[in-house]
Amino acid sequence: MKKYLSILMLCATQLIVSDPYLEPEVYKRYLVDDTMKALLDEHSEEIIKAFKGNDPAVCLKKRRVYEFPWLPGYLIKAYISRIIGIEKLKKCVKEHNLDLIVIPEKRIYVVDGHEFIIVPRMKTITARPPLTLKQVKQLWTIVEETGYNDMHDGNYLFLEDGKLAIIDTERRSFGYRRFKALARFLMSHYPFNYTEDALKFVLKGLVRYIPEDIHNIPNNVIAKKGKFSYPRIYERINNHLREGRKFDWDYYAFFKEHFPNPFS
Repeated sequence: MKKYLSILMLCATQLIVSDPYLEPEVYKRYLVDDTMKALLDEHSEEIIKAFKGNDPAVCLKKRRVYEFPWLPGYLIKAYISRIIGIEKLKKCVKEHNLDLIVIPEKRIYVVDGHEFIIVPRMKTITARPPLTLKQVKQLWTIVEETGYNDMHDGNYLFLEDGKLAIIDTERRSFGYRRFKALARFLMSHYPFNYTEDALKFVLKGLVRYIPEDIHNIPNNVIAKKGKFSYPRIYERINNHLREGRKFDWDYYAFFKEHFPNPFS
């Protein structure tokens, strides 16, 4: 029994280790500079203690995200796999000239075998206006080109200059099930969170990714594949559009016409 308890305690206090998917040259490029490292080294014991104990005095609402008074303007996070996501997103932004998308510069801090991510705070606005067509097109490009599957409104910030900063860049946030990724993009925003032309673009774009063999798969099979199985996606979008604000264009009728009903 003592053996199992010791194993559980070790797992509970284990901090993130080097990610095997992160290339060494990329890893070195993202290390904090000497000035920042000197400041962090002065408080390294405090940082490690906070992460091991999940100190509520400095821990923000999100798990394993910390803010310290001696490091104004920055947050400290775990999971260096975030750097892999940054590389993918920055490449996409550059290749497609996505002038409304900002990828915050994150840095790696290493001390006593532990690794942390240093993230700058962004100047955001409190109000979240409806997404415009240009904003949606650029977010949509990110999802299509990188397989980013976590594009909900909690993972990007509205900045003061009108741009959008994508803040969740963990490696696990990327995949290539584009229909599910794009559907989540739609489901995470109620219709009134889009301008009319933006919502029209999202619905028409999503139609292109509906699985062609959806009618050949028994409902009782696809319904068991989690909250992003097609039946649950259909149900969520159906409820969103039915309850959402009405525009001149009949979104609900378009949805009913182009999205196969898995329950019929």
